[in-house]
Amino acid sequence: KSKCDVFSGIPILKEDLQFKNGMAVSAPYLTVEFVKFSNPDAKVAADGRGTVAVAYETPGQLIAAEEGDKNFDVENTTKDVIDAVVSGKAEYGIGWYPSLLKYENSHHSVHFSLMTTKSKVSNWHLSFVADARNTILISKISRALGRLSNDVAFQKMVKPWAIASH
Repeated sequence: KSKCDVFSGIPILKEDLQFKNGMAVSAPYLTVEFVKFSNPDAKVAADGRGTVAVAYETPGQLIAAEEGDKNFDVENTTKDVIDAVVSGKAEYGIGWYPSLLKYENSHHSVHFSLMTTKSKVSNWHLSFVADARNTILISKISRALGRLSNDVAFQKMVKPWAIASH
């Protein structure tokens, strides 16, 4: 039985059972996605096919395979994936949308073209997770998140992370 006192906010998949056994999971406070992206100035195929950069051992690799991409540029980190697309080494990249926002916010001249991905690992729900003995705390957090979801200030805080705002 777990004696872990760690309380954290982490991305999980709706189907992710590793957090169901012996763990308490809050309602999600944000949903973020993996997206396929390209440099808008690049000449790319309309169907999204070409060399796709993905980070090693990440959902991006699985997403690319599930979507039928055949030419992979496997990089070490998400930053390397983004750099491969920006430099033209790869026509496309698959990465976590918040990582792209962070890059765009620190490189104001870069704005990516985005495509949604269609995979069981594309959408991640950021939730709080704790040991099952903290179920009451997690329930309180879930109720608070429910109340916050109707709060204008909270909506303004999470809106930039939604793809529709890009």
